[in-house]
Amino acid sequence: MCGLIACYRNWKSKRLLRRRAKFIVSSFLQVLRFRGDLIDRDSIQELVDIRQKLKKKSPTLEDVERGHLLLARVGGSVFPRQAHVENVELFFTASVIALAIRTFFIQPFSIPTNSMWPTFSGMTAETTVAMDRNPLLNFAHGITPYDVISPASGNISIPINGGIDAMRQKSLLPYVEFRKWRFGILPTRFRRYELFVGGTAVEIEVPAEFNMERLLVRKFFPHVTSRRLSDILSVHSPEFRHGRRLLSTGKLAEKSKVLLSFDMVHGDVILVNRLTTHFIHPSRGDAVVFATRHVPSLRPMDRYYIKRLVARSGDVLTIDDMKLYANGDLANFSFPMLCNNGKAPPYEGYFPYGVFESQSAVPVEGGSVFVMGDNSADSYDSRFFGAIPRGAIVGKPLLHLYPFLPSRHGVGNHRFIRKKYFIHRIIHLWDHQVSDD
Repeated sequence: MCGLIACYRNWKSKRLLRRRAKFIVSSFLQVLRFRGDLIDRDSIQELVDIRQKLKKKSPTLEDVERGHLLLARVGGSVFPRQAHVENVELFFTASVIALAIRTFFIQPFSIPTNSMWPTFSGMTAETTVAMDRNPLLNFAHGITPYDVISPASGNISIPINGGIDAMRQKSLLPYVEFRKWRFGILPTRFRRYELFVGGTAVEIEVPAEFNMERLLVRKFFPHVTSRRLSDILSVHSPEFRHGRRLLSTGKLAEKSKVLLSFDMVHGDVILVNRLTTHFIHPSRGDAVVFATRHVPSLRPMDRYYIKRLVARSGDVLTIDDMKLYANGDLANFSFPMLCNNGKAPPYEGYFPYGVFESQSAVPVEGGSVFVMGDNSADSYDSRFFGAIPRGAIVGKPLLHLYPFLPSRHGVGNHRFIRKKYFIHRIIHLWDHQVSDD
């Protein structure tokens, strides 16, 4: 046994010696290439002799040490090479390349809202009753489960913002916003909400884009058709208790039992093609991603929205009987627009909200485009903030990256979505042109 250990150590030492000799030989070439004109002839000849010895199959330790000392004497800044300097250069080069690719070629985006549903899915929530879930299936479907455990027994109440706080946070639900690292690499904005069980507060942390208001209304007021908390407050008035304005849900919670259980479905993560938009402007019917900082009515907000380009400069839009018309003709410029105009489930048609409520025909100004969401009933688009400059568009969706499987809640019984889903997950064939006069 001792003999085997000795043989192993001998083999390992020889292997390390050969690796060191190989490093010295490669360093000789670097030194001669960059400093050959500064080294005297005797040192150059000595370098060549040692290099020939080290290239042998079994170099000696004396030759390796001699070569190292010689390189240290004549190598200047070329030898010894410093690993941390090389790593910094490599990291800087990789960062520049990644930034160039992200700026001019492709860029990943995560869709936070459902304004383009069902073509693109945003972050949603579905209430559940079971705590046992399959982690692999959750990951494939893009689901993050939340189980909020009650710290006490008592009536469940929802804190309500009032007055200045509601105007400042633009929310009836009070929250504390902070940044948190997701997956250890992505800085993400989170919000911390509270529920009250009796007089005990229960904290819930979710991404900032998550619609907590809709979840709470759906969970604790299922009999109400509206999903807005303001409609609940018009019927049920909050009471001032425990130093807060609290809206009683009429539900009871037991200590150490699940108070609220829900699945947060991650929004689609897509790759956006930024290259072609530098040369070819998107056509009517294309889904586009644009930067809000270039839209005057959306400043100073610095975000990216995804909508569908439904009209160009010079077009006149009208909505009649939930159908969108451009210049008097049905705006069937892409497959989702065709489905919306035909109210093919789950598409619901175009709703005459925003500017269409005050005028029947909406002209598009020069140098601008009109964008709308496929989910017209729940989309903040050009109907509200107006047409956007053509230069605000940064790209078009190219590939779908995540989730890998459709949401079990979002797809439901829609056979239409299930049939198209797997093709749509690979490449957005739903966005092909139907006609573009």
